[in-house]
Amino acid sequence: MGIEKKFTTEEVLQRLMRICSTKEVCSYDIRRKMIFLGTDESDQEKIIKYLKKENFFSDERYSRAFANDRLKFQKWGKIKIRRALLAKRIPQAIIDEVLKDTESVNYSGNLIEILNKKLHSLKGTVSVQEKKAKLYRLAISRGFESEMILDVLDKIVNE
Repeated sequence: MGIEKKFTTEEVLQRLMRICSTKEVCSYDIRRKMIFLGTDESDQEKIIKYLKKENFFSDERYSRAFANDRLKFQKWGKIKIRRALLAKRIPQAIIDEVLKDTESVNYSGNLIEILNKKLHSLKGTVSVQEKKAKLYRLAISRGFESEMILDVLDKIVNE
């Protein structure tokens, strides 16, 4: 799984410092990179502690940036963001804190925008029930909560 060439701890540290200085990463990404580079577990812990102490990475900072980008640019819902962060092994407490702060972003506006765009692309001959079902499936796949979806669907489909 790792690279054939064995890197020294210092070389791995330098590579990771360069990576961390160019983009936000989480501890999971760093560990995967170290495994790929063939770093021993004892060295992995030393490198993680050093990078964390020197503030090269922060799981909380990564989570905030990740959630912000997914909300603004990809228009994801909280459920999908939560699952993606859990897949990166971000602690539940950090995820809860980050998602609690997402209320400032136009969260329901994102859902309305997505559903209106899809609604206009649906054929006019499709029944109201079929429209609602298609829109509901789209919103669920984007990670929005059921209650919010149903409220928004009632507003935009019946107009």
